[in-house]
Amino acid sequence: MAKRAVEKQKPFSERSPLLFLAIVTAIALLPFLGKAFTMDDPLFLWAAQHIVEDPGNPYGFNLNWYGRTQTMSFVMQNPPLTSYALALASEIVGWSEGALHFAFAFIAFAAVAGTWSLARGMTARPLLAAVLTLAMPFFLVSATNVMSDVPMVACFVWALALWRRGLEENREWMLWLAALLAGAAGLFKYFGIAAVPLMLVYALMRRRIPYHLMLPLAIFGAYELATHAITGAAQYVQVERTNPGAKTLLMLSFMGGGAIALLFFAPLVVRRRWWWIPVAVLAAAIVLVVINGAPALPVQFTLFVAAGLGVFVLAALNVRRDADSILLLLWIVGTAVFAAYVNWTVNARSLLPMIPAVAILIAKYVNANRNAIIAATAATAAVGAIVAFADQQYANAQRDAARQLMNHYAGDGHRMWFEGHWGFQYYMQRAGAVPFGFDETLHGKDLLITPSTNTLLLNDVQRPPHRVVEVLQIPLGVPAATVSNPMKAAFYSDYMGPLPYVFGTPPPETYTVRRLGR
Repeated sequence: MAKRAVEKQKPFSERSPLLFLAIVTAIALLPFLGKAFTMDDPLFLWAAQHIVEDPGNPYGFNLNWYGRTQTMSFVMQNPPLTSYALALASEIVGWSEGALHFAFAFIAFAAVAGTWSLARGMTARPLLAAVLTLAMPFFLVSATNVMSDVPMVACFVWALALWRRGLEENREWMLWLAALLAGAAGLFKYFGIAAVPLMLVYALMRRRIPYHLMLPLAIFGAYELATHAITGAAQYVQVERTNPGAKTLLMLSFMGGGAIALLFFAPLVVRRRWWWIPVAVLAAAIVLVVINGAPALPVQFTLFVAAGLGVFVLAALNVRRDADSILLLLWIVGTAVFAAYVNWTVNARSLLPMIPAVAILIAKYVNANRNAIIAATAATAAVGAIVAFADQQYANAQRDAARQLMNHYAGDGHRMWFEGHWGFQYYMQRAGAVPFGFDETLHGKDLLITPSTNTLLLNDVQRPPHRVVEVLQIPLGVPAATVSNPMKAAFYSDYMGPLPYVFGTPPPETYTVRRLGR
Protein backbone atom coordinates (compact mmCIF):
# COMPACT_ATOMS: atom_id res chain seq x y z
CA MET A 1 0.00 0.00 0.00
CA ALA A 2 2.81 2.41 0.90
CA LYS A 3 4.51 1.70 -2.42
CA ARG A 4 1.30 2.48 -4.33
CA ALA A 5 0.88 5.71 -2.41
CA VAL A 6 4.41 6.76 -3.34
CA GLU A 7 3.73 5.93 -7.00
CA LYS A 8 0.57 8.06 -6.96
CA GLN A 9 2.56 11.00 -5.59
CA LYS A 10 4.92 10.92 -8.58
CA PRO A 11 4.20 13.23 -11.54
CA PHE A 12 2.31 11.67 -14.43
CA SER A 13 5.43 11.93 -16.61
CA GLU A 14 7.35 9.65 -14.25
CA ARG A 15 4.50 7.19 -13.69
CA SER A 16 3.83 6.72 -17.42
CA PRO A 17 6.89 8.04 -19.26
CA LEU A 18 6.13 6.48 -22.64
CA LEU A 19 2.55 7.70 -22.61
CA PHE A 20 3.81 11.15 -21.61
CA LEU A 21 6.31 11.13 -24.50
CA ALA A 22 3.62 9.99 -26.91
CA ILE A 23 1.39 12.90 -25.88
CA VAL A 24 4.24 15.41 -26.09
CA THR A 25 5.26 14.11 -29.53
CA ALA A 26 1.68 14.33 -30.76
CA ILE A 27 1.35 17.92 -29.50
CA ALA A 28 4.66 18.89 -31.10
CA LEU A 29 3.85 17.42 -34.52
CA LEU A 30 0.12 18.15 -34.78
CA PRO A 31 0.60 21.70 -36.20
CA PHE A 32 2.66 20.26 -39.07
CA LEU A 33 0.36 17.55 -40.36
CA GLY A 34 -0.67 19.74 -43.29
CA LYS A 35 2.89 20.74 -44.20
CA ALA A 36 3.62 20.56 -47.91
CA PHE A 37 6.13 18.03 -49.16
CA THR A 38 9.49 19.76 -49.48
CA MET A 39 13.14 19.39 -50.47
CA ASP A 40 13.92 15.68 -51.14
CA ASP A 41 10.50 14.43 -50.02
CA PRO A 42 9.40 13.94 -53.65
CA LEU A 43 12.21 11.48 -54.35
CA PHE A 44 11.01 9.17 -51.58
CA LEU A 45 7.38 9.66 -52.61
CA TRP A 46 7.93 8.92 -56.30
CA ALA A 47 9.91 5.80 -55.43
CA ALA A 48 7.11 4.73 -53.07
CA GLN A 49 4.51 5.26 -55.80
CA HIS A 50 6.60 3.16 -58.16
CA ILE A 51 6.98 0.46 -55.50
CA VAL A 52 3.20 0.11 -55.34
CA GLU A 53 3.27 -0.75 -59.04
CA ASP A 54 6.56 -2.68 -59.13
CA PRO A 55 7.68 -3.73 -55.62
CA GLY A 56 10.84 -5.44 -56.82
CA ASN A 57 12.32 -2.47 -58.66
CA PRO A 58 11.94 0.67 -56.52
CA TYR A 59 14.17 2.88 -58.68
CA GLY A 60 13.20 1.59 -62.10
CA PHE A 61 12.06 4.85 -63.69
CA ASN A 62 13.43 8.12 -65.05
CA LEU A 63 13.03 11.71 -63.88
CA ASN A 64 14.49 15.19 -64.21
CA TRP A 65 16.01 16.20 -60.87
CA TYR A 66 19.40 17.61 -61.86
CA GLY A 67 18.37 19.55 -64.97
CA ARG A 68 18.17 16.61 -67.38
CA THR A 69 16.36 13.29 -67.57
CA GLN A 70 18.25 10.56 -65.70
CA THR A 71 17.49 7.21 -64.13
CA MET A 72 16.18 7.23 -60.58
CA SER A 73 18.97 4.81 -59.66
CA PHE A 74 21.45 7.58 -60.47
CA VAL A 75 19.49 10.39 -58.80
CA MET A 76 18.46 8.64 -55.57
CA GLN A 77 21.34 8.31 -53.16
CA ASN A 78 19.57 6.55 -50.31
CA PRO A 79 18.52 2.92 -49.77
CA PRO A 80 14.85 2.25 -50.50
CA LEU A 81 13.52 1.21 -47.07
CA THR A 82 11.95 4.64 -46.44
CA SER A 83 10.08 4.45 -49.73
CA TYR A 84 8.86 0.96 -48.86
CA ALA A 85 7.59 2.36 -45.55
CA LEU A 86 5.81 5.16 -47.41
CA ALA A 87 4.29 2.67 -49.85
CA LEU A 88 3.01 0.59 -46.94
CA ALA A 89 1.64 3.65 -45.16
CA SER A 90 -0.11 4.81 -48.32
CA GLU A 91 -2.00 1.51 -48.51
CA ILE A 92 -3.40 2.26 -45.06
CA VAL A 93 -3.86 6.05 -44.93
CA GLY A 94 -3.44 7.28 -48.51
CA TRP A 95 -1.03 9.70 -50.19
CA SER A 96 -2.07 13.06 -48.76
CA GLU A 97 0.34 15.22 -46.80
CA GLY A 98 -1.63 14.91 -43.58
CA ALA A 99 -1.95 11.15 -43.84
CA LEU A 100 1.75 10.48 -44.45
CA HIS A 101 2.90 13.00 -41.84
CA PHE A 102 0.55 11.28 -39.39
CA ALA A 103 2.10 7.90 -40.22
CA PHE A 104 5.64 9.24 -39.84
CA ALA A 105 4.75 10.77 -36.46
CA PHE A 106 4.83 7.23 -35.09
CA ILE A 107 8.40 6.89 -36.32
CA ALA A 108 9.32 10.17 -34.63
CA PHE A 109 7.82 8.86 -31.41
CA ALA A 110 9.87 5.68 -31.80
CA ALA A 111 13.05 7.78 -32.00
CA VAL A 112 12.08 9.80 -28.91
CA ALA A 113 11.16 6.65 -26.98
CA GLY A 114 14.43 5.01 -28.06
CA THR A 115 16.37 7.95 -26.69
CA TRP A 116 14.54 7.60 -23.38
CA SER A 117 15.28 3.87 -23.27
CA LEU A 118 18.98 4.40 -23.98
CA ALA A 119 19.26 7.27 -21.51
CA ARG A 120 17.73 5.29 -18.64
CA GLY A 121 21.02 3.60 -17.92
CA MET A 122 23.14 6.71 -18.46
CA THR A 123 21.39 9.49 -16.55
CA ALA A 124 18.92 10.02 -13.77
CA ARG A 125 16.89 12.22 -16.12
CA PRO A 126 16.11 10.03 -19.16
CA LEU A 127 12.81 11.80 -19.74
CA LEU A 128 14.62 15.12 -20.11
CA ALA A 129 16.96 13.59 -22.69
CA ALA A 130 13.98 12.35 -24.72
CA VAL A 131 12.10 15.65 -24.56
CA LEU A 132 15.20 17.65 -25.53
CA THR A 133 15.75 15.37 -28.52
CA LEU A 134 12.22 16.11 -29.70
CA ALA A 135 12.49 19.84 -29.02
CA MET A 136 15.78 20.57 -30.76
CA PRO A 137 15.42 22.17 -34.21
CA PHE A 138 17.14 19.50 -36.30
CA PHE A 139 14.90 16.74 -34.99
CA LEU A 140 11.64 18.69 -35.00
CA VAL A 141 12.09 19.92 -38.57
CA SER A 142 13.18 16.48 -39.80
CA ALA A 143 10.19 14.89 -38.09
CA THR A 144 7.88 17.08 -40.19
CA ASN A 145 9.31 15.70 -43.45
CA VAL A 146 8.97 12.23 -44.98
CA MET A 147 12.63 11.60 -45.72
CA SER A 148 14.89 8.86 -44.39
CA ASP A 149 16.55 10.74 -41.53
CA VAL A 150 14.18 10.18 -38.60
CA PRO A 151 13.47 6.51 -39.47
CA MET A 152 17.23 5.92 -39.50
CA VAL A 153 17.66 7.68 -36.15
CA ALA A 154 14.82 5.64 -34.64
CA CYS A 155 16.49 2.36 -35.60
CA PHE A 156 19.90 3.73 -34.60
CA VAL A 157 18.97 4.68 -31.04
CA TRP A 158 16.91 1.54 -30.45
CA ALA A 159 19.79 -0.60 -31.70
CA LEU A 160 22.12 1.04 -29.16
CA ALA A 161 19.53 0.89 -26.36
CA LEU A 162 18.79 -2.81 -26.85
CA TRP A 163 22.46 -3.64 -27.37
CA ARG A 164 23.44 -1.93 -24.14
CA ARG A 165 20.66 -3.56 -22.14
CA GLY A 166 21.22 -6.95 -23.75
CA LEU A 167 24.87 -6.91 -22.73
CA GLU A 168 24.05 -5.80 -19.19
CA GLU A 169 21.31 -8.39 -18.66
CA ASN A 170 22.83 -11.09 -20.86
CA ARG A 171 19.70 -11.38 -23.02
CA GLU A 172 20.46 -12.93 -26.37
CA TRP A 173 17.19 -11.95 -28.01
CA MET A 174 17.87 -8.29 -27.27
CA LEU A 175 21.32 -8.54 -28.83
CA TRP A 176 19.93 -10.15 -31.99
CA LEU A 177 17.13 -7.59 -32.21
CA ALA A 178 19.64 -4.77 -31.73
CA ALA A 179 21.77 -6.20 -34.54
CA LEU A 180 18.71 -6.43 -36.79
CA LEU A 181 17.79 -2.81 -36.08
CA ALA A 182 21.34 -1.71 -36.87
CA GLY A 183 20.97 -3.36 -40.26
CA ALA A 184 17.59 -1.65 -40.75
CA ALA A 185 19.15 1.72 -39.88
CA GLY A 186 21.60 1.24 -42.75
CA LEU A 187 18.78 0.37 -45.13
CA PHE A 188 16.94 3.57 -44.24
CA LYS A 189 20.06 5.69 -44.74
CA TYR A 190 23.63 4.61 -45.36
CA PHE A 191 24.96 6.43 -42.31
CA GLY A 192 22.83 4.15 -40.13
CA ILE A 193 25.37 1.38 -40.50
CA ALA A 194 27.63 3.53 -38.26
CA ALA A 195 25.72 1.99 -35.35
CA VAL A 196 27.71 -1.22 -35.93
CA PRO A 197 31.20 0.11 -35.00
CA LEU A 198 29.69 1.85 -31.96
CA MET A 199 28.14 -1.43 -30.86
CA LEU A 200 31.41 -3.24 -31.54
CA VAL A 201 33.46 -0.88 -29.35
CA TYR A 202 30.84 -0.99 -26.61
CA ALA A 203 30.83 -4.81 -26.56
CA LEU A 204 34.62 -5.03 -26.52
CA MET A 205 34.79 -2.60 -23.61
CA ARG A 206 32.31 -4.86 -21.80
CA ARG A 207 34.56 -7.80 -22.68
CA ARG A 208 31.99 -9.53 -24.81
CA ILE A 209 32.48 -11.14 -28.22
CA PRO A 210 29.98 -9.34 -30.50
CA TYR A 211 29.34 -12.12 -33.03
CA HIS A 212 25.76 -10.84 -33.33
CA LEU A 213 27.09 -7.96 -35.43
CA MET A 214 27.63 -10.35 -38.31
CA LEU A 215 23.88 -10.01 -38.88
CA PRO A 216 23.76 -6.32 -39.91
CA LEU A 217 26.91 -6.74 -41.97
CA ALA A 218 25.32 -9.71 -43.74
CA ILE A 219 22.10 -7.75 -44.30
CA PHE A 220 23.92 -4.77 -45.72
CA GLY A 221 26.24 -6.91 -47.82
CA ALA A 222 23.32 -8.87 -49.26
CA TYR A 223 21.51 -5.64 -50.06
CA GLU A 224 24.54 -4.23 -51.86
CA LEU A 225 25.01 -7.39 -53.90
CA ALA A 226 21.34 -7.69 -54.80
CA THR A 227 20.80 -4.02 -55.64
CA HIS A 228 24.19 -2.76 -56.76
CA ALA A 229 22.59 -0.73 -59.54
CA ILE A 230 20.43 1.34 -57.19
CA THR A 231 22.83 2.17 -54.34
CA GLY A 232 24.84 5.10 -55.65
CA ALA A 233 26.54 5.59 -52.29
CA ALA A 234 30.04 5.94 -53.71
CA GLN A 235 28.91 8.94 -55.79
CA TYR A 236 27.06 10.71 -53.04
CA VAL A 237 29.83 10.84 -50.48
CA GLN A 238 32.18 12.72 -52.79
CA VAL A 239 32.44 15.90 -50.75
CA GLU A 240 33.58 19.14 -52.32
CA ARG A 241 37.23 19.62 -51.42
CA THR A 242 37.35 23.03 -49.80
CA ASN A 243 39.45 24.53 -47.05
CA PRO A 244 39.29 22.04 -44.11
CA GLY A 245 39.24 24.96 -41.70
CA ALA A 246 36.19 26.43 -43.40
CA LYS A 247 34.44 23.04 -43.38
CA THR A 248 35.23 22.64 -39.69
CA LEU A 249 33.80 26.06 -38.90
CA LEU A 250 30.64 25.27 -40.87
CA MET A 251 30.28 21.97 -39.05
CA LEU A 252 30.57 23.75 -35.68
CA SER A 253 27.99 26.33 -36.73
CA PHE A 254 25.51 23.65 -37.78
CA MET A 255 26.23 21.59 -34.67
CA GLY A 256 25.56 24.56 -32.43
CA GLY A 257 22.36 25.42 -34.24
CA GLY A 258 21.18 21.83 -33.98
CA ALA A 259 22.18 21.41 -30.33
CA ILE A 260 20.86 24.83 -29.35
CA ALA A 261 19.70 23.43 -26.00
CA LEU A 262 23.29 23.60 -24.80
CA LEU A 263 23.16 27.41 -24.87
CA PHE A 264 20.14 27.46 -22.57
CA PHE A 265 21.36 24.67 -20.31
CA ALA A 266 24.97 25.90 -20.01
CA PRO A 267 24.30 27.71 -16.70
CA LEU A 268 22.60 24.56 -15.39
CA VAL A 269 25.34 22.20 -16.53
CA VAL A 270 28.53 24.05 -15.63
CA ARG A 271 29.72 23.37 -12.12
CA ARG A 272 31.03 26.29 -10.07
CA ARG A 273 34.63 25.16 -10.42
CA TRP A 274 34.16 24.96 -14.22
CA TRP A 275 33.22 28.64 -14.63
CA TRP A 276 36.19 29.26 -16.89
CA ILE A 277 35.19 26.58 -19.44
CA PRO A 278 32.29 28.43 -21.13
CA VAL A 279 34.40 31.60 -21.13
CA ALA A 280 37.23 29.74 -22.87
CA VAL A 281 34.80 28.14 -25.34
CA LEU A 282 33.28 31.51 -26.28
CA ALA A 283 36.75 33.05 -26.63
CA ALA A 284 37.85 30.17 -28.88
CA ALA A 285 34.73 30.63 -31.01
CA ILE A 286 35.43 34.33 -31.44
CA VAL A 287 39.04 33.64 -32.44
CA LEU A 288 37.96 31.00 -34.99
CA VAL A 289 35.39 33.32 -36.53
CA VAL A 290 37.84 36.24 -36.71
CA ILE A 291 40.63 34.14 -38.24
CA ASN A 292 38.39 32.58 -40.87
CA GLY A 293 36.45 35.75 -41.61
CA ALA A 294 33.07 36.59 -40.14
CA PRO A 295 30.21 35.67 -42.49
CA ALA A 296 26.76 37.21 -42.48
CA LEU A 297 25.18 37.55 -39.02
CA PRO A 298 28.47 37.22 -37.10
CA VAL A 299 26.83 37.27 -33.65
CA GLN A 300 24.48 34.36 -34.36
CA PHE A 301 27.25 32.53 -36.20
CA THR A 302 29.66 32.94 -33.28
CA LEU A 303 27.06 31.72 -30.77
CA PHE A 304 26.39 28.66 -32.91
CA VAL A 305 30.12 27.94 -33.23
CA ALA A 306 30.50 28.30 -29.46
CA ALA A 307 27.64 25.85 -28.87
CA GLY A 308 29.22 23.43 -31.34
CA LEU A 309 32.54 23.63 -29.51
CA GLY A 310 30.65 23.18 -26.25
CA VAL A 311 29.26 19.85 -27.46
CA PHE A 312 32.79 18.51 -27.97
CA VAL A 313 33.96 19.91 -24.63
CA LEU A 314 31.06 18.33 -22.74
CA ALA A 315 31.59 14.99 -24.48
CA ALA A 316 35.31 15.10 -23.59
CA LEU A 317 34.67 16.06 -19.96
CA ASN A 318 32.29 13.13 -19.71
CA VAL A 319 34.92 10.58 -20.71
CA ARG A 320 35.70 8.00 -18.04
CA ARG A 321 36.96 4.45 -18.18
CA ASP A 322 33.51 3.17 -18.94
CA ALA A 323 31.73 2.06 -22.10
CA ASP A 324 28.91 4.62 -21.87
CA SER A 325 31.12 7.70 -21.98
CA ILE A 326 33.22 6.30 -24.82
CA LEU A 327 30.06 5.45 -26.73
CA LEU A 328 28.73 9.02 -26.48
CA LEU A 329 32.10 10.53 -27.44
CA LEU A 330 32.56 8.31 -30.50
CA TRP A 331 28.93 8.82 -31.49
CA ILE A 332 29.31 12.61 -31.53
CA VAL A 333 32.79 12.77 -33.03
CA GLY A 334 32.02 10.19 -35.72
CA THR A 335 28.86 12.02 -36.81
CA ALA A 336 30.69 15.35 -36.94
CA VAL A 337 33.58 13.94 -38.99
CA PHE A 338 31.17 12.39 -41.46
CA ALA A 339 29.13 15.58 -41.80
CA ALA A 340 32.16 17.84 -42.32
CA TYR A 341 34.63 15.75 -44.31
CA VAL A 342 32.80 12.82 -45.91
CA ASN A 343 29.28 13.94 -46.78
CA TRP A 344 28.79 16.03 -49.92
CA THR A 345 27.69 19.03 -47.86
CA VAL A 346 27.40 20.14 -44.25
CA ASN A 347 23.72 20.17 -43.38
CA ALA A 348 21.26 19.54 -40.58
CA ARG A 349 20.29 16.11 -41.87
CA SER A 350 23.83 14.73 -41.65
CA LEU A 351 24.24 16.02 -38.08
CA LEU A 352 20.82 14.90 -36.88
CA PRO A 353 22.06 11.47 -35.62
CA MET A 354 24.12 13.08 -32.84
CA ILE A 355 21.18 15.00 -31.32
CA PRO A 356 20.09 12.15 -28.97
CA ALA A 357 23.68 11.82 -27.71
CA VAL A 358 23.89 15.54 -26.99
CA ALA A 359 20.54 15.45 -25.20
CA ILE A 360 21.73 12.55 -23.02
CA LEU A 361 24.88 14.46 -22.09
CA ILE A 362 22.89 17.55 -21.11
CA ALA A 363 20.47 15.46 -19.04
CA LYS A 364 23.40 13.74 -17.35
CA TYR A 365 25.10 16.93 -16.21
CA VAL A 366 22.19 19.27 -15.52
CA ASN A 367 22.18 20.36 -11.90
CA ALA A 368 19.30 22.70 -11.14
CA ASN A 369 15.82 22.89 -9.71
CA ARG A 370 12.72 21.84 -11.60
CA ASN A 371 11.69 25.36 -12.60
CA ALA A 372 15.08 26.16 -14.12
CA ILE A 373 15.05 22.92 -16.10
CA ILE A 374 11.52 23.61 -17.36
CA ALA A 375 12.52 27.13 -18.41
CA ALA A 376 15.59 25.94 -20.34
CA THR A 377 13.56 23.18 -21.99
CA ALA A 378 10.82 25.64 -22.94
CA ALA A 379 13.41 27.98 -24.50
CA THR A 380 14.78 25.08 -26.55
CA ALA A 381 11.28 24.08 -27.63
CA ALA A 382 10.48 27.68 -28.60
CA VAL A 383 13.49 27.86 -30.91
CA GLY A 384 12.67 24.43 -32.34
CA ALA A 385 9.05 25.45 -32.98
CA ILE A 386 9.98 28.73 -34.68
CA VAL A 387 12.47 26.97 -36.94
CA ALA A 388 9.96 24.21 -37.77
CA PHE A 389 7.25 26.78 -38.59
CA ALA A 390 9.77 28.65 -40.77
CA ASP A 391 10.52 25.46 -42.68
CA GLN A 392 6.80 24.80 -43.03
CA GLN A 393 6.10 28.27 -44.42
CA TYR A 394 8.77 27.81 -47.10
CA ALA A 395 7.37 24.38 -48.01
CA ASN A 396 3.80 25.67 -48.13
CA ALA A 397 4.82 28.64 -50.29
CA GLN A 398 6.00 26.19 -52.98
CA ARG A 399 2.68 24.38 -52.92
CA ASP A 400 0.61 27.58 -52.84
CA ALA A 401 2.54 29.09 -55.75
CA ALA A 402 2.13 25.95 -57.86
CA ARG A 403 -1.62 25.91 -57.25
CA GLN A 404 -2.12 29.61 -57.99
CA LEU A 405 0.03 29.65 -61.11
CA MET A 406 -1.37 26.46 -62.59
CA ASN A 407 -4.95 27.49 -61.86
CA HIS A 408 -4.34 30.82 -63.60
CA TYR A 409 -2.28 29.72 -66.60
CA ALA A 410 -3.18 26.06 -67.19
CA GLY A 411 -5.91 27.05 -69.67
CA ASP A 412 -3.52 29.22 -71.62
CA GLY A 413 -3.15 26.60 -74.34
CA HIS A 414 0.64 26.47 -74.19
CA ARG A 415 3.01 24.17 -72.38
CA MET A 416 3.97 25.15 -68.84
CA TRP A 417 7.66 24.74 -68.00
CA PHE A 418 9.29 25.45 -64.66
CA GLU A 419 12.76 25.80 -63.24
CA GLY A 420 13.91 24.42 -59.89
CA HIS A 421 13.15 21.18 -58.14
CA TRP A 422 12.38 20.05 -54.56
CA GLY A 423 8.80 20.39 -53.37
CA PHE A 424 8.02 22.96 -56.07
CA GLN A 425 8.68 20.32 -58.71
CA TYR A 426 6.40 17.84 -56.96
CA TYR A 427 3.40 20.17 -57.02
CA MET A 428 4.06 21.65 -60.47
CA GLN A 429 4.38 18.20 -62.03
CA ARG A 430 1.28 16.98 -60.24
CA ALA A 431 -0.61 19.89 -61.80
CA GLY A 432 0.68 19.06 -65.30
CA ALA A 433 3.71 21.30 -65.76
CA VAL A 434 7.03 20.02 -67.14
CA PRO A 435 10.46 20.50 -65.50
CA PHE A 436 12.88 22.35 -67.73
CA GLY A 437 15.90 20.32 -68.80
CA PHE A 438 19.13 21.58 -70.27
CA ASP A 439 18.58 19.13 -73.11
CA GLU A 440 15.02 20.36 -73.79
CA THR A 441 13.84 22.57 -76.63
CA LEU A 442 11.49 25.35 -75.57
CA HIS A 443 8.93 26.59 -78.03
CA GLY A 444 7.74 30.13 -78.63
CA LYS A 445 4.85 31.30 -76.48
CA ASP A 446 5.43 28.52 -73.91
CA LEU A 447 5.45 29.71 -70.31
CA LEU A 448 8.46 29.32 -68.00
CA ILE A 449 8.08 29.77 -64.24
CA THR A 450 11.08 30.55 -62.04
CA PRO A 451 11.04 30.40 -58.22
CA SER A 452 13.31 32.76 -56.31
CA THR A 453 14.69 30.18 -53.85
CA ASN A 454 15.48 26.83 -55.38
CA THR A 455 18.20 24.82 -57.10
CA LEU A 456 19.52 24.56 -60.67
CA LEU A 457 17.93 27.81 -61.81
CA LEU A 458 18.84 29.07 -65.29
CA ASN A 459 21.07 32.04 -65.88
CA ASP A 460 20.54 34.73 -68.50
CA VAL A 461 22.59 32.85 -71.08
CA GLN A 462 20.70 29.57 -70.63
CA ARG A 463 17.27 31.16 -70.55
CA PRO A 464 15.76 31.69 -74.05
CA PRO A 465 14.34 35.04 -75.22
CA HIS A 466 11.28 35.95 -73.21
CA ARG A 467 9.18 38.66 -71.65
CA VAL A 468 8.03 38.74 -68.04
CA VAL A 469 4.28 38.27 -67.71
CA GLU A 470 3.86 38.27 -63.92
CA VAL A 471 5.80 38.17 -60.68
CA LEU A 472 3.86 36.34 -57.97
CA GLN A 473 4.89 37.05 -54.39
CA ILE A 474 4.11 34.76 -51.45
CA PRO A 475 4.78 36.57 -48.14
CA LEU A 476 6.40 34.64 -45.29
CA GLY A 477 5.14 35.53 -41.83
CA VAL A 478 7.38 33.54 -39.48
CA PRO A 479 10.41 35.58 -38.31
CA ALA A 480 12.96 32.94 -39.28
CA ALA A 481 14.17 31.02 -42.32
CA THR A 482 15.64 27.59 -43.00
CA VAL A 483 15.95 28.01 -46.78
CA SER A 484 16.84 31.50 -47.97
CA ASN A 485 19.61 32.77 -50.23
CA PRO A 486 19.26 36.42 -49.12
CA MET A 487 19.31 35.46 -45.43
CA LYS A 488 22.04 32.80 -45.88
CA ALA A 489 19.86 30.19 -44.18
CA ALA A 490 20.99 26.73 -45.25
CA PHE A 491 19.28 23.99 -43.25
CA TYR A 492 19.58 21.47 -46.08
CA SER A 493 22.96 22.46 -47.54
CA ASP A 494 25.77 24.82 -46.62
CA TYR A 495 25.89 25.85 -50.30
CA MET A 496 23.22 28.40 -49.40
CA GLY A 497 24.95 29.85 -46.36
CA PRO A 498 26.88 29.23 -43.13
CA LEU A 499 23.88 28.90 -40.77
CA PRO A 500 21.27 26.15 -40.55
CA TYR A 501 18.59 28.73 -39.77
CA VAL A 502 18.42 32.47 -39.35
CA PHE A 503 16.14 34.68 -37.28
CA GLY A 504 14.64 37.74 -38.90
CA THR A 505 11.96 38.74 -41.39
CA PRO A 506 12.43 36.73 -44.59
CA PRO A 507 11.72 38.32 -47.96
CA PRO A 508 8.67 37.00 -49.80
CA GLU A 509 9.10 34.03 -52.11
CA THR A 510 8.73 35.23 -55.69
CA TYR A 511 7.74 33.28 -58.80
CA THR A 512 8.43 34.88 -62.16
CA VAL A 513 6.23 33.90 -65.12
CA ARG A 514 7.90 34.36 -68.51
CA ARG A 515 6.35 34.13 -71.96
CA LEU A 516 8.95 32.64 -74.29
CA GLY A 517 9.64 34.23 -77.64
CA ARG A 518 10.44 37.74 -78.76
